[in-house]
Amino acid sequence: MIAVIIRIALRYGAGALVAHGLLGAGDAAALSADPDIQMALETGVGLTLSFAAEAWRARPKIPLVEVRQQHARGVYRTHPPGFALGHRRAAPYRRARHVVAGMTALLSFLSGNPAILGVLASFVAALGWGFHQRLAGARAERARQAASEAAARNIADQVDNDIGALPADAVKMELRSWAKD
Repeated sequence: MIAVIIRIALRYGAGALVAHGLLGAGDAAALSADPDIQMALETGVGLTLSFAAEAWRARPKIPLVEVRQQHARGVYRTHPPGFALGHRRAAPYRRARHVVAGMTALLSFLSGNPAILGVLASFVAALGWGFHQRLAGARAERARQAASEAAARNIADQVDNDIGALPADAVKMELRSWAKD
């Protein structure tokens, strides 16, 4: 289902770029129909959604009963992380801190390691180069098709001029040979 949503989003995004003059119509068609771009966006959306779900799960929580009591008293604030009324309620906050600390450690390791950054930069550069090559190939194919259509139009114009130069009887004879019986 996410692939369908990604394709629709790509079409709308490409249409917006064409409307603002940032992208040509042919490039927009190539962008919205490119399966590699769709796959990369599906991966990115999947990673973003999974990260958002983990972040939502790791956030400090207040039991619903306590929230209702606070609202009944007119208090509309939440407890700071680590606040505990008792031992049982402190556990979710401690777990949340450990998850956040683990994610922070992982992200700092990934961003602080030059080898991993180099690999990621190479990967992004390769994707950009591949996208550029794909668009350049599509542009060259459109130019080749336009040239062949122009040549065909020149031939059609020459035929029209040759037929216009013939006398009316010769044109009728020529057209009869083309007609189906």
